[in-house]
Amino acid sequence: MKKRLLSVFVFKGIFLLLFLNVQGQSNNTISGHVFNSERQPVSEIYVELLNEVNSVIVRKKTSSGGRYMFNGVSGGNFTVRVLTYGTELEEQTAEVNISTDGIAGRAPSENIQQDFYLRRRRNADNSPNVTAVVFVQDIPAESKKLYAKAIDSFIENKSTDGVNFLEQALKIFPDYYLALERLGQEYGAQEKWEASYNFFKKAVAINERSFSCWYGLSIATSQLQKSDEALTAVQKAVAINSSSIEAQFLLGTSLRKMQKFEDAEKSLQEANKLAKGKFADIHWNLALLYAHNLKKYAKAADHLEQFLKIKPNDAQSENVKKLIKQFRDKAAGN
Repeated sequence: MKKRLLSVFVFKGIFLLLFLNVQGQSNNTISGHVFNSERQPVSEIYVELLNEVNSVIVRKKTSSGGRYMFNGVSGGNFTVRVLTYGTELEEQTAEVNISTDGIAGRAPSENIQQDFYLRRRRNADNSPNVTAVVFVQDIPAESKKLYAKAIDSFIENKSTDGVNFLEQALKIFPDYYLALERLGQEYGAQEKWEASYNFFKKAVAINERSFSCWYGLSIATSQLQKSDEALTAVQKAVAINSSSIEAQFLLGTSLRKMQKFEDAEKSLQEANKLAKGKFADIHWNLALLYAHNLKKYAKAADHLEQFLKIKPNDAQSENVKKLIKQFRDKAAGN
């Protein structure tokens, strides 16, 4: 029964880590795009919303077009912070104020646009864990134009148009690395895993130092149940960027699936260290590993307690508390 209960909560969307929702019932939104210094959208990067006392309210990832959005934000003063773990980009913040005064007795409603243009860190060229790799290709002018149109389409949330432009660019220049990378990401976001797999597979054959494509390939292969290939891909990703929380986390879960439990423990612990203990799903998966595979019940209980500290209002919190007690009892018995 305990094993069944824990298994219900195994992390299903590998791209996603679960966080607390924004408080309040208003219609306010804060949204925008994150760009790099070349004005290209930065996808799959975390953006946080913090309150006046600098506590994180919610954290989300940017889309394939670099877009983020916080819905239902209450009135007050906030900070929007772009996190740049494992990249060559500098972290950036912006102060945002939402009015608390309604009109004619109605709750205020504001839609605030806050874009970010991230600079490269000064020491980026000397960093061993930079995800972006300089990769130069001689691209036909027409392919470049189509790629630019695709990026504009993604920024405007016109995903279908963006995909069409990228595919046209590839007809002209089939080895266009950036187009292959973006299509892999886009099809992955649509959960079209076979197409995502094919684009990422070709992209890493062209640029074998691409962290984003090895990581994307590991996601696609995992979803397609190609366990051996998924493990190889995520190991490549971690070798390029060992400071990626997501890559270390996926490596840990992949190693556990392959029954390499001690190695899985190392990777999950590294992910937890990089995340500063703040990601509930990392604690949950460590609890799974310790309870079911390594039989370290005290550690399983410790991580379930950390899980509840992060998600105190989880729907299964009472059942998790029972599991904690059972694991404490087992640890004492041993």
